[in-house]
Amino acid sequence: MHSSPPKAALAGLVGLAAFTVWITWRAKLLEIKLQGRGAETHLVNKPAPNFSLAALDGHAVSPADFRGKQKLVITFWAS
Repeated sequence: MHSSPPKAALAGLVGLAAFTVWITWRAKLLEIKLQGRGAETHLVNKPAPNFSLAALDGHAVSPADFRGKQKLVITFWAS
């Protein structure tokens, strides 16, 4: 005697499959939206605002000191 799976289990499996397809579709849409937004950042290729900070040896350094000379990467961190 072979019994078929209960209708509630089958309905649950179909619901789970439908939810998986829906959530994957929504995640892909979000990924596409975020990728497009990242490519349009308004800070790329713009001059840094003028400010000055003390270097490790004590003298003041500002982004204006490096304009037109070389690329400048500034990293801020705190603990």
